[in-house]
Amino acid sequence: DVTLRNLLILGFERPFNHGVADLARVRIEYVAYDCTNGPRIENCFDIQHLNFCHGYPYTTAGRGFTDATITRSGTGYHYATAVDWAKGLNAFAFGWSVGFDLDSVDNGTMIGCGADFPAGLASTSIGFRIRNGSLDSVLLACQAAAQGTGFRLDPGIPATAGHHVKLIAPSTWGT
Repeated sequence: DVTLRNLLILGFERPFNHGVADLARVRIEYVAYDCTNGPRIENCFDIQHLNFCHGYPYTTAGRGFTDATITRSGTGYHYATAVDWAKGLNAFAFGWSVGFDLDSVDNGTMIGCGADFPAGLASTSIGFRIRNGSLDSVLLACQAAAQGTGFRLDPGIPATAGHHVKLIAPSTWGT
């Protein structure tokens, strides 16, 4: 088990990179960060929780807003390769090329999560991306603002297989 709670993490490639096989029950709560990429959860076969986290350009905000100071080329939250029962609650990412990436995730649920990007710069940014065999993902009341694409759904599975991606009460604007 791993728990990160009440932290501010600045200046790294990622605030957390879970790539260890068979490590379960990862819990990340109330973590604010400004890194090239946000947390990466990988090979997590039991419920993981990412709650009330906030990715924002803390290190450069207030020093003149330019493309380079307020955007990050990576991904705000990345769930990848054999993640089962990913749970995200009220997590937020501002300025990443991809806000949330569910890549090979089974039964992932994001509730009240948000991805924002600077208006006018968003031609290629993606708020939420679901792809590569992600089964039964649910996005409930998630918000994508000022994105090139608010919600990109390519789960890589036919709907006839009984697996679906569900968007429930999504909000998108400025996309």
